[in-house]
Amino acid sequence: MAYFALPAIKLPRYRFDYGSRLDAILPVDAPGVSASASLILPVSYRRRDGGSQTEVQATVEVVQGLPLSLLGLFGGGADVRQRALGTLALFVQALQSMERRNPLAALAAGADRRRYRRGECAAENLYIACQCLVGPLGLDALGGAPATDPVLYRSVRRALERLQRMARNDAPASALRSLMPALSYFNGRIYDAGVYTPLDDACRMRSLALQRLRVAPGGESRYLQWIAMSLRSLEQQGIAHAQIGVDPDQVAAANAVVAAYNGVRQTAYKLLVRVAPGAGPGGLAEQLRARVLPVFQDPGLSEAIGIDLRGCGVGDYRVWLDFLAAQSTSLSQCFGAAADARALQLCNRVACADGAGLAADNRSAIGYAMAYAPRLPDAGFYAAYADRISAALAPGRADIAPLGVFDTLFGATTLSIDGLILRRYEAGSERSRGLVAEAGRRDTMALCRALDRPLPAAAVSLPPASTPQSAYATLTAAQYPFGFRLGQACHYRGYVGARYPLLAFDTRLDEGAPACIGQSGSVRPGYVDTDALQALGDRLAFTGLQALEPTQIDALMDLVRGADSLADLLSQGQNVLQPMLAAALAPIGPALSSDQGYAAFAALVEAMVGDSALRSLWFDALARALNLFINWRAYLLASGGQGATHADVQDAFLRTVLLLAYALVPLDAGAGAQSQVGTQLQQLVGAVAAAYWQTSVGPLAANTDARTSTATIAGYKAPASVVTVTRNAAPA
Repeated sequence: MAYFALPAIKLPRYRFDYGSRLDAILPVDAPGVSASASLILPVSYRRRDGGSQTEVQATVEVVQGLPLSLLGLFGGGADVRQRALGTLALFVQALQSMERRNPLAALAAGADRRRYRRGECAAENLYIACQCLVGPLGLDALGGAPATDPVLYRSVRRALERLQRMARNDAPASALRSLMPALSYFNGRIYDAGVYTPLDDACRMRSLALQRLRVAPGGESRYLQWIAMSLRSLEQQGIAHAQIGVDPDQVAAANAVVAAYNGVRQTAYKLLVRVAPGAGPGGLAEQLRARVLPVFQDPGLSEAIGIDLRGCGVGDYRVWLDFLAAQSTSLSQCFGAAADARALQLCNRVACADGAGLAADNRSAIGYAMAYAPRLPDAGFYAAYADRISAALAPGRADIAPLGVFDTLFGATTLSIDGLILRRYEAGSERSRGLVAEAGRRDTMALCRALDRPLPAAAVSLPPASTPQSAYATLTAAQYPFGFRLGQACHYRGYVGARYPLLAFDTRLDEGAPACIGQSGSVRPGYVDTDALQALGDRLAFTGLQALEPTQIDALMDLVRGADSLADLLSQGQNVLQPMLAAALAPIGPALSSDQGYAAFAALVEAMVGDSALRSLWFDALARALNLFINWRAYLLASGGQGATHADVQDAFLRTVLLLAYALVPLDAGAGAQSQVGTQLQQLVGAVAAAYWQTSVGPLAANTDARTSTATIAGYKAPASVVTVTRNAAPA
């Protein structure tokens, strides 16, 4: 029947995050989330300062009860005073960045104003914050000051620093208390990705704040504490295995803390070196040669196991693949099956559509005005802008909390200058989602073109007169220790998986995952629209009959025709079905039990068929269950950075089970059969994630987490229908 219910699925912790980002792990604020136990880590490493190196030896401590958030890092504790200090410190850090590295000022002074300037949306958010604060801080003369003027940010900073000193001296701080709601609100719009803040902008602001923290007196210890807090946050979420993107200048410190943490907590956290084409002088080739290769040549940086490459064009992909081939001998020395190898494979992750959604016509409103208005915004423009901000504030609010100011400014009204309607980046807008989707498709197909091209003859050794192989065939051959994964890729998955079977994907299934799922797809307690659910399932893990090979369809048909009962089919047909499953799971097969895999397959088929003797139903159940195994790549989940993106891998785990369960409906009406489906699906997803780690990185971590949660899924499979989801925590 079309109605289905999976009662009380017991969900263990999903133990993997295949795509996190160090800058983005900690949330700005997470009330009630603190370190469950104290942690002390002795670390040592060499820190590079320009052309010199400094030996750093430190003891990193995360005390029990310390909030695992940026507020906890900058404030130092959880009481009201420390939270206030952390809130102030974060906002002051943002102001300092605008005094020295204001993207809007750089845009106004630049020759090409139509090119999006990284950070300009977060900069505009901070400008709006300052215009909301000048009145309460007694800086009325700065109302309507230009967004490019450092005096505005310096004056607001100094006024706040006076309040900060008062708070530290325990002086009366009623003014500080009245500002807290506004500062907290704006910190979230500056340091977290959201509707009006791109993730890349939020990470830029986080990075600048952490850089200033690091260079302050005693800052290196606090910087190391930030890394340890981030890892503690991962562990307390249930994640024991993670691949974390770090910038090249973060590797030494991150490696030291990660190595110490893994040793003490028996986790398996690993680092991927982030590379963005065009982000530095000399292009991608120079970045790979000068900043990435030394990481793998330094035996002390053993936790760095791969490259996290931002999606790019064919030319840059070719540069990267040529680099791997040319350096294969050097790289093979620290990857492979040897006892001292860092990992089985050098993990190459391509972050498709990373940083997408922004464009010359989809950016900050002020940046749009600078790019397309006949003249740069003048005093009249900023005065009018400030008036609109004042009008957007909720009247009569003594606490000046500016809730809704962005929606009022950019959603409910239209801003214009000299007849030009200003466009503003909004994450959920049709334009933003279209840009992300276009970038995802472009990045994926550019990679395919680069993989199809043979490598330069000088980079590979070929027998005389041999036919050059594609870069994919060469670099995935047994003698090369390279693994490849498309990060957050949600386009052309069937094509890529079939053409390049040794490529994997990692999947973001949080609500903010670009071009993958929107608010209607939430699986937090509530309901899911089946149209959105079906579209997402088709994009990420298509289970239609068209996904099977003709030979597979013929074999399934023969089994159905020749069996007297479903039990006979599953017993007598095991020698046919089990090799199909093995072929589907070939890249991770060595780490999976073939007998357990077949038992799960048989249980799912039986749950779909029940007591029915209808052979067409048998065939349909066999085909759908086989597709679940073919789509194993969809079960490698990633957060994109838990804190900044408000992502939870455990929510994504439940969402994955929901997608797979919906693909299997209709199910046998018996409660036992439907309960069996939930059990088998969550075990399959967890087993695949573990097997991929074991075949690409190495042994699983000894760290355990017995916590579970329960979830109930019920719905009616039909267009324009609904699925309900409830979730409750259960004791370990």
